[in-house]
Amino acid sequence: PTGKKFRSKPQLSRYLGNSVDLGCFDFRTGKMMPSKIQKNKHRLRSDNLSLSK
Repeated sequence: PTGKKFRSKPQLSRYLGNSVDLGCFDFRTGKMMPSKIQKNKHRLRSDNLSLSK
């Protein structure tokens, strides 16, 4: 912990590079939220189904 502050999720992503997946990171709380990634997967599945029709 160096105390470096980030103002946005993209800025944090650029700093960390590919070492950490921020797909389930909640920027407001600063915590990883496993439930968040499940919601995204579900939404992606339903989007793909609607596109294929």
